[in-house]
Amino acid sequence: MSHHVQYHLVRAVGWTLAVLGFGSAYLRTQLNMDTVLTTWMGHDQPTSGIVMGIVGLAVVVLASRLRLRHLAAG
Repeated sequence: MSHHVQYHLVRAVGWTLAVLGFGSAYLRTQLNMDTVLTTWMGHDQPTSGIVMGIVGLAVVVLASRLRLRHLAAG
């Protein structure tokens, strides 16, 4: 598997975590809706959703920086 594909997959995982995390927090707090994820997180929502979203964004940033570093190295 090429490095480009690996970075792309890691970024996709990061975006998925961010969307699920922030989305679940938004659904629970603003729309008063429950999904499997919000029900599973229980009373820790919205904090756990926000943390999950931040971790997802951190993964995206880290993967992007590593890819840029790899490209600069040649």
